This record gives sequence, structure tokens and C-alpha cells, in this order.
Amino acid sequence: MSILLAILALGLLIVLHELGHFMVARWCGMKVYEFAVGFGPRLWFFKHGETEYSLRVVLLGGYVRVAGMHPAEEDAEDPRSFLKSSPGKRFAMIFAGPMANYITAFFVFVVLFGFWGIRDDLAQIKLSHTATARAGFLPGDRIYAVDGKKLRLLPMRSPMAQLRVAFAKRNKQPVELTIKRQGKIYPVTLPRKDKKQKGSLGLQIAQWDQITVKRLHTKSLATRLGLQVGDQVLQLDGKPVKYITDLRKALSERSRRDIKLAVERGGKSIKLLIPKDENATSDHIGVAWAVESILRVVKIKSGSLSQAYGLQEGDVLVGLNKKPLRTIPGRTVFQQIQDKLAVCSKTKKPVQVTVWRKQKKHTFSVSPDKQGRCGAGLVWKPTGWVLVMGVRAKTAAAKFLRKGDKLLMVDNQPVVALDGRPFGSTSPLLSLLRARTYRPVEVIYERNEKRYTQLVPMAPVDKKGRINYLLGFSPQVDFPRKNVGWTGVFRKSGLETWLWNIRIWDGLSQIVSGREKANLTGPVGIVRIAQNSVQQGAKFFLFFVAIISIHLAFFNLLPIPALDGGRLMFLFSQQLIRLFGGKEEWAIRAEMVANLVGFLLLFALLIFITFKDIQKLF
Repeated sequence: MSILLAILALGLLIVLHELGHFMVARWCGMKVYEFAVGFGPRLWFFKHGETEYSLRVVLLGGYVRVAGMHPAEEDAEDPRSFLKSSPGKRFAMIFAGPMANYITAFFVFVVLFGFWGIRDDLAQIKLSHTATARAGFLPGDRIYAVDGKKLRLLPMRSPMAQLRVAFAKRNKQPVELTIKRQGKIYPVTLPRKDKKQKGSLGLQIAQWDQITVKRLHTKSLATRLGLQVGDQVLQLDGKPVKYITDLRKALSERSRRDIKLAVERGGKSIKLLIPKDENATSDHIGVAWAVESILRVVKIKSGSLSQAYGLQEGDVLVGLNKKPLRTIPGRTVFQQIQDKLAVCSKTKKPVQVTVWRKQKKHTFSVSPDKQGRCGAGLVWKPTGWVLVMGVRAKTAAAKFLRKGDKLLMVDNQPVVALDGRPFGSTSPLLSLLRARTYRPVEVIYERNEKRYTQLVPMAPVDKKGRINYLLGFSPQVDFPRKNVGWTGVFRKSGLETWLWNIRIWDGLSQIVSGREKANLTGPVGIVRIAQNSVQQGAKFFLFFVAIISIHLAFFNLLPIPALDGGRLMFLFSQQLIRLFGGKEEWAIRAEMVANLVGFLLLFALLIFITFKDIQKLF
């Protein structure tokens, strides 16, 4: 049943895409011969006016047949054909398909946010009973701000995306950069563009990972080697470390070779040697890494404007127009509060905490208690948690977990489900569970509003020497939700539709730049993912439908022949040729050839991806 629903949902999105083409074609007065749901032989049809409406055997999509789409067709000269229509009408008819998918996604989000509410990213106070809490907090208060700064999820946009927007605005205003160079901060002003100014900025900036030791496990390899909290990774085997994946890959090769590591501590470079260990089976050395995306100047053209302004290779951009320019993957609202209270405990300076209570803000001062701890009496729910969706038999989880349990803490570290990704992630949980490779871990979970604590033994080793530190359950990210009224629902739906375009664009940029590998999925893979979302409930399935609808719209608008974006590109080129006195027929015939080649290449790619998807199934 779930597979059938998945196939019907995917087919419906394609039908709605074609319905957009059909409705605008009729509105523009074009002659439409057929609107078909599905492909292959007809099962049923009827004719209304000049248009035939048909239902066909393969219910995966549909199509619209408009008169005169190509010059070789017999009706190409018909006054109501596509080619004889005005450029504006042709543009509207082509663009209507992707627009229909955007509208579909928008209204699916409206249903989701209207019935299930909008995700509440504020930490909710669950219990308060100590002297610190008696300052005025009540159970159910939601923490809104700390020290006057509103808590928010980071990131929404990458530093590189923020920088591109700022550089694009240099036509109207200067760009104020704040850079870090050899431990010191310098301001750099890039003035607004001048028409008399010759030459480009001559600047090449790359987005790297800044990797810092966040936490060390006692009696671990990292502790024995001399790593300390706050150490910043500089080099790996004599080369700069660009991404956390490079570091993890190298550490996973400890079974074959020594690893040379250079870290920065207190402005000095310290070299460490991680010895070869034939029994090593993972990248885990007993350290939790803090990863932050930074922008580094990797190349400056000699004699360029950037060199004249004072930029140097190796500079790290930390600010933009007097605002911090950075992302904090994994620093959720929940963790931001902990950071503030930790500073309070060290400096003994109170922090001002603002809470929401019955749609009003209240501010309280949190001071250290007699033991010097700040906020010791404040216990709150994380802004996102991991739910147990199923437990596998004969595993560690089967001994104490049940479906519906919420995982709260592992070794006194909160199990948050947010790491900068739109739907959250179970990655923070997996990082905490890796400690099971060398010692038992304590798991705190919630069931029916009651908390339980379980000590889980050290992970077993199989006959091949592999360690499986996982507990053996199916995790699912979930979040508290709030109702904001229909005005807020429509605003949030529009924002979410737009943000997914930015996320897709950023993902493509990373693939093109080589930072990420392309992970292509075809119809078989999409149906498999849809089937999983159906099994997780209506909420997750509708989210999936909205996201797939946005992907259909986005990729159809790419300027690739045989797609709607390619048609729009050729339509624009036809008008340019006409403007300069050329024959529009040349561009039309070039479009026919390009569309044929593009269709064959896309079809070949689809077959390849489908083959890979089928391989994954087995």
C-alpha cells in the first residue's frame, strides 16, 4: 500500500506540472489536442470541445499535446499554434509547469503548518524547583533570548552565500570586511564600484572547515597523545586541512600508516604523531570535534584591487558589514543557552534570560548558586529530540527501549536533533554513541513523561574485529510545534518554499566546486524514499511531497535542453536573433536539435541512475 501511495504521489506531481502548462495554454488561446494522465495505451477518454482528456495505463505522470510545438509538425502554421503565439504567451505557457509545482509545494506546506503547527525552536522549561529557579521561572516558559540576544537556529544561509549577496550589492554600497590574520583582527573596506575603476577584485575565496577539539574522553588515545580542548587543527600529513571529511578519512587509515597532525594552541603550532594501529577499525580516537565553516582567502591576483585594499592570502573572513559572518553547525538553541550559562558559572556574572509566557516576554536574572553553578534549577526540553520508531530484536536497545521513547541524554550530553539541516539529523546522537567503542555509556530517555536511566555496556566486537557501537533501533527526528494563526502559516509556507530553492542551489554549488559528491536518485530511489516517508506518517509524507515538488520545479528551470529552462533559454535567444535582424527559424531549428540531443542524454542518465537504484535495493 505504501509503495502504491508513493507512486501515485510522484505521478500526481508530474500531472500537476503538466496541468500548469495546459491551463495557461488554454488561457493564452493555444490549440490543445490532448491532456493525458499517464502514458501508454488509453484506458478511458472523453472529448470536450477540441481537447481530448484521456487516462492511460502507466499512471506515472502525464503530458499535454499543444498544436505546433515544432516547425516540422503539420499544424505549425496554424494561427493558434505554439510557434505562432507571441513570445510572452510562449514564455507563460512554458513557465507555468514549474510554477504549478511551486504553488503545489506552497499549499502542501500550508496544510502541514496549519494542521500540525510550525516547529517551535525555543527551549521549553520543564521543571523548576531550586533557589535559582525561584527567580520567577515557571514550567512551560519558553526561553526566547539570553543577554538581550534572540536565540535562533544557525545556519539559514552559508557564509559564502552571504558574501555573494554582499558583493552583488557593491554597485550601491561599500562592503565592510572583518578579517583574522595571525590571531589578530583587521577591518578591510571594499568601496562601492566605480565606473572608472578598471580590473576585478582578483580575489579567490574558499569555504573551509575550521576544526577544533571540542571535548576529550578520559583515558583515550587523543588524551594520551596530548591533545587539549580548544586545539585547532592546522595540518594533516604536512598539508592544510580543508574539510572534516579529510581528517576523518585519514584517521580511519591508522591501521595502515602513521598520521602526522599539526594543531594551533595559544598562537603556537604543535606537531603530534598518531601511531599506526593495526587493530584500528574507525576514525574515533576519543575526541569530539567542533566544526565551523569559515571563508579563507586562498589566492589574490598580483596587482589586483584586493591586494591594493590590503587583503592577503590566508586571511579568514569573520565579519561582514559589522556583523559576524559564520555558521555554527550543531549549535542549537538548547546548546546556545548552555554556552551562556557555562560562561556565567566561570565569570560569576549573571545572565539575563527572556522567556515567552502566554504571548508575553518576561526577563529574569540568573545568578550563580552557592556551588557557583548558573541555571542549576532550570531543566528544559531540547528544541529537537530523537524518537525511537522501532527496535530490532537481540540488540542492546531491545533490553530497555520501546517504540515512542525519546532519547534525552547520553553521558550527560543532550541528544539534540539539530545540526543546521532543515529536518534535523541523528548525527549528534551517533557522535555520542561512538564512546561505546571503548567504554559503557549512560542513556537517559523519556517514556510517558517519565525519565529513565540505563547503563549500556561497551559495544561488542564481531569475528572480523569490527565494532558496532549502535544500539539497534530506528531513529526519527521530531520537534515541538506551535500554532501561529493563518497569517503566520502563509508567511512560513512562502518562506519555506523559497528557502528550499536556496538549499538546492547551495547543494549544487558544492557539487560543482567539488566539495560534495553528487548523489543522484531516479524514480526507483524516489519511490523507495517516499515509501519510507509513508510508513513514518502523514506529516513526513506531505513534507516529502512538498520537497519533491520544489525539486521538480527547480531542476526543470535549469537551462538544459529538453527541460523547460532550456526552452526558455532558446525562446530568449530567438528574440535576440530577431532583434539583430536574423531569422528566428534558425534558433527554432537549433532548439529542435539541442532538445533531441538533450532528451537522449537525459534518458541515458535516467537509465543509469535507475540501474544504480535497483542495485541499492539488492
